[in-house]
Amino acid sequence: MEEIDARTDIFAFGAVAYEMATGNKAFAGKSQASLIAAILDRDPPPMSSLQPMAPPALERLVKKCLAKEPGKRWQAASDLCDELTWIRESGGQTATSTVVRPSRVRKRIAWSVALLAVGVLRFWRLLLLPLPWASATRVSRQLHQKQFAFPL
Repeated sequence: MEEIDARTDIFAFGAVAYEMATGNKAFAGKSQASLIAAILDRDPPPMSSLQPMAPPALERLVKKCLAKEPGKRWQAASDLCDELTWIRESGGQTATSTVVRPSRVRKRIAWSVALLAVGVLRFWRLLLLPLPWASATRVSRQLHQKQFAFPL
């Protein structure tokens, strides 16, 4: 079994970006087992089949995020950020004649990045800070034991 690293977060970002761009989940299942099987065995439908206005560059970015093998994904969040910046600056167009409204694409990308940042910050907050209810429970137990402890 491989260790989890930053590329796992990149896969998760790809799943969120896919859902935001298409309105559909990248992977679906009726149970946890079928969801895991979908993630391991199947690729999501192309974004362009669900959202024809999706820029090809964004579709390429998300597809690379969702690669099954971690070595084929973006290797660092900075790589992903550079690519998103490039997409923003190019207006999402890469050697195609599809007309895309850059303002719409920029808004979606901006929201995707903002939501990802909020999610990462919340995740790190949960990992690094003590749980507020854990300390409250410990204090209430100590008080409860002192209140009702009968000396023998």
